[in-house]
Amino acid sequence: MKIVHINTHDRGGAFQAVYRLHQGLLDNQIDSKILVLYHTDKENKLKKVYSFFDKLSVFLRLKYTSKYKKLHQKYTKLLLKKKEVQFTFTESAYNILSHHLVKEADIIHLHWVAHFLDYASFFKKINKPVVWTLHDKNPLNGGFHYDIYFLEEYRTLNQNIQKEKKEAYQFCNNLQIVCPSLWLHDLAKKSELLGKYTHHYIPYSLNTSIFSPHSKIEARKYFKLPLHKKIVLFVADAIGDVRKGLHYLLESLEKVESEDMILVTTGQGDVKNIDLIHYELGFFSDDSQIAMAYNCADIFVIPSLEDNLPNTVLESMACGTPIIGFEVGGIKDMIKNEENGYLVEIKNSDQLAEKITYLLKNNSLRKQMSKNARKMAENHYQLNIQAQKYIDLYNSL
Repeated sequence: MKIVHINTHDRGGAFQAVYRLHQGLLDNQIDSKILVLYHTDKENKLKKVYSFFDKLSVFLRLKYTSKYKKLHQKYTKLLLKKKEVQFTFTESAYNILSHHLVKEADIIHLHWVAHFLDYASFFKKINKPVVWTLHDKNPLNGGFHYDIYFLEEYRTLNQNIQKEKKEAYQFCNNLQIVCPSLWLHDLAKKSELLGKYTHHYIPYSLNTSIFSPHSKIEARKYFKLPLHKKIVLFVADAIGDVRKGLHYLLESLEKVESEDMILVTTGQGDVKNIDLIHYELGFFSDDSQIAMAYNCADIFVIPSLEDNLPNTVLESMACGTPIIGFEVGGIKDMIKNEENGYLVEIKNSDQLAEKITYLLKNNSLRKQMSKNARKMAENHYQLNIQAQKYIDLYNSL
């Protein structure tokens, strides 16, 4: 059984989830490959991840480049030249179906495919079983990936994209929808666009050998962090992404009653204009370094305003770091209140500050939550658990 996963990038949160599934499948002797549009792994550290442009003729490369430029000009005008808008269209310059990996595969597994998948041609012509794991709301929405990015001036454009998707989906009868969170699973089943298909709930997974508890002192020495301070950790691919809610964390930390607390952040971007003692670790792509960051922390805080099933919460759990987060999306699936952390009312910085203060002061409670978090990761989110559920799904198709 040959599986090809389709994902736009070979980095970022969605790709992390795809690659971990891929590793779980390979461990179970499944012929799994990943096809990406933007291939940045020049040293080929990623196993069986391939660029769409591999083995393409010069003619085809030029053809795709020309079509991409025309579409880019078209989209720039439609989006009023606002490059920061997180909005994607259904038309793509690329023909995924022509790629040899797709032709060879028994099952096509779509993931985060913005800018890569041409909806109209793909769903009309595909004659193989398709599994689509949703990593955000875009497949069941118009152009926006999360509601928080919605802008009123794009309402009509967004509605037009929804119509295009509805027309494209009507041709596909062999599509299976997978959602990693109960929140997204419920939304997808009720959606006008994808509600008619069969839906499955399969959470993400991770390597609990890499993401595991280690010496806090050694982890802090590795990053040259203070050894005896209380560390609150914030992690995001893009620190300034409004959806990740850093503003609410900073607001809450100003109210925390703790003289020896410091903030540590990892990700792309800077944290500006704060009075707190703050260390920026930068962006990591290596799982071992990411795991070390969680092991530095006393608490991991995730103030996301909208989220699917964040890898960061899984990683923190597996490293035995207690978590405090807003009660939204798939975060509710993973944080069990008063067991491995706390759920807080969305945008409530007072409540967030209260829980951070309480947990920082209570060493014994943190230790118990740490044990509970690790146990939950081992019981529910190991690679083989997720892989087996997907293997069962593939076999049924």
